Amino acid sequence: NLPKVISVSLKILDVSDNDIGDDGVQYLSETIKSLGCLTAINISENDIGVIGAKYFQESMDNLNSLTTLDISSNNFGEDGMKFLGEGIKNLKNLTTLEVAKNRLGAEGTKYLSDAIKNLISLTSLDITKNEIGTNGAKYLGEGIKALVSLTTLDIAGNRLGAEGVQYVSESIKGLGFLKRLNIARNHLGVR
Repeated sequence: NLPKVISVSLKILDVSDNDIGDDGVQYLSETIKSLGCLTAINISENDIGVIGAKYFQESMDNLNSLTTLDISSNNFGEDGMKFLGEGIKNLKNLTTLEVAKNRLGAEGTKYLSDAIKNLISLTSLDITKNEIGTNGAKYLGEGIKALVSLTTLDIAGNRLGAEGVQYVSESIKGLGFLKRLNIARNHLGVR
């Protein structure tokens, strides 16, 4: 458990790589509810699943100052992303979102895409290694085309295939600030 003496003026909370799991994120979420001044949260590599995603989503309502969220390398899957998407869509000041290695699949990517559509301040999105495939690329494309401030998009290792990359390519045409696009390891070649 986090000490109850955590300052309400705390700006950055990093509890990454602690294996807190669903139970730990339940307690963490209770603490986060009182930390509305947070600008960055990192809960990556904590073996958090669907239940933990629901707990964390419940803590996101007061995070109006949050600019950076790293929820990478957990086990949210598509069902967990459904809960997280509900919280993420309200983080209007978010500039960096890292969701890599969460086994989102196509359906989870749909929930993520719906959540990020209105995050016009988002400059960096990392969804590396989420097995989104061609259908997920289509959903992602729908979400990113409105992200006019996006400078970095990392979608490596998602088995997009040539068709999936085409969906993404069409979506980024209007993103004039995009400087970095990582589409490595996506099975683009003909076999």
